[in-house]
Amino acid sequence: MLKYCPVCGNNLEEGFKFCPNCGKKLIGEIAFCPECGKKMILSEKRIAPTPEKRETVKAKKRKSRVTFPKFTRHIPRKTAIVIIAIICLAVVVSAAVIVLSPFGTNGGQSAGRSFTVTVENTFGSDAVGYLKVGSLKYGGTFTVMFGIPQTINVEEDTLFSGILGSNYSITLYATINDITEEATAIAVTESANFLVSKSTIGEVQVECTDYQ
Repeated sequence: MLKYCPVCGNNLEEGFKFCPNCGKKLIGEIAFCPECGKKMILSEKRIAPTPEKRETVKAKKRKSRVTFPKFTRHIPRKTAIVIIAIICLAVVVSAAVIVLSPFGTNGGQSAGRSFTVTVENTFGSDAVGYLKVGSLKYGGTFTVMFGIPQTINVEEDTLFSGILGSNYSITLYATINDITEEATAIAVTESANFLVSKSTIGEVQVECTDYQ
């Protein structure tokens, strides 16, 4: 005969085979159910509760438990709580960035806007050019024909997230006869114009003529 409850350690009284609360079969004579901790009543000591009562008890136990996502079930509880808190914080910060972005709906500018870069070539022969937005190359190379201005649309959606902002630094690199020159327009918000021309000594030169 058990002298102490295996759950709470109280002294045990005689006389129970089933827990009247959850139906757990008891080994030995105990005063508290090892499954749910209910104190035994002598008048109920040999009566097993109905299946409906057992299901009610199980439902109550399930409701009282705090559940975590499946991927955290094999992670220590404290670690799982920290992971979930970090994920929630990341979601909040991402939402704030979207809402407060100068290209969001509250900033007066639409996401996916574009601005133009126009390159004019008066050197006398075709030039090969490419652009950098900030420190990153944008798109591939393009040909700027002599006497025919070339316009490039810079799409905001295709820019790297690291250089997104309300304005941009645009640099044009132009190459003629294996000689490359460059010019930069700072704080571009709508457009930038560049000119590829011949210097007084016959060398290629690049300059920014206008930007907005």
